[in-house]
Amino acid sequence: MLPFLYFALADTIVAPIDLQTVHVHEWGVIELDLSFPEARGARWGYLRPNGILEPWTEYEVEAPVIWFHGAPCTGTLTISSEQGYFTTMLPRPDTLWDGEGERMAYPAAAGSQTAVWRDVRVRYGGFEAEEELLPVDSDPGGFGWAIPFWRRVDSNTITVPGSSYLDTFIYYECTAGDIPGIVNDGPGGEDAWGYTGEALLFAPSGEEVTASLVTVDGTPEEVRRDLSRSDILSVICNWGGDLKSIEILALWETWEPAVRQRCVMGGEKVLIFPLTAEQTESVSRITFEPEDDQPVEYARLFLAMGAIGFI
Repeated sequence: MLPFLYFALADTIVAPIDLQTVHVHEWGVIELDLSFPEARGARWGYLRPNGILEPWTEYEVEAPVIWFHGAPCTGTLTISSEQGYFTTMLPRPDTLWDGEGERMAYPAAAGSQTAVWRDVRVRYGGFEAEEELLPVDSDPGGFGWAIPFWRRVDSNTITVPGSSYLDTFIYYECTAGDIPGIVNDGPGGEDAWGYTGEALLFAPSGEEVTASLVTVDGTPEEVRRDLSRSDILSVICNWGGDLKSIEILALWETWEPAVRQRCVMGGEKVLIFPLTAEQTESVSRITFEPEDDQPVEYARLFLAMGAIGFI
């Protein structure tokens, strides 16, 4: 495993960013043992002082987080929820597409499959004042506790004039239908959700959580136990391809409290593994079209999370 110091310093090696190309980076998490799968950026709830997330149980919404790097530009962002519908979007899109026609977006207009943001302006540089970071088009609600993690990513600034939005990320939540290769037998199943390959397994140990690197072929087999935080980050970094290490750090800062909540409070053993590109595309698709025809490259990482037993 790579030590965390190398993990942090090797960012420009792991994810080079050229300034002639628009780089769109995204990660998200899908909790497989909900009533139906959803793509999620952060669990809704309150972060306790002890580092455990107290979730809002009445919400089952989920979402990925998107950053832009590289060339400054203006363009149109289109995100399609391939088998479901959007539940939350920040900022609110200009229009939603439901298969019958385009209509003006409105918070109650759930059920559409495609969201469109026009005149998205991406530029270098930060903000003159911290308060300028606050989006004014809507309240982030239950996931607002995770936004500081996402803003620490050294990404480009995003302005969406139609939504009076100024920040460093785009956030959306959507449901998902059948994911190719995923076997969903409900919470606590021992089949590892039909996954084969390298995974992280978390289990409760008193008030703490232990992490192991496992290989899965039917059932998980332990490769290394008692992983440190830097070990966990290095494993996810290897899954993340061209995502920047600071983005992987933001992912884990966002989701570690939820893992702790499930293990410590729920007594679950939780498996986390990466989805393939095909599986990710079955959940949602992203297209960004710059006005000046700059080339666009995409880096996406969706992780699956589910209980495979109880202690």
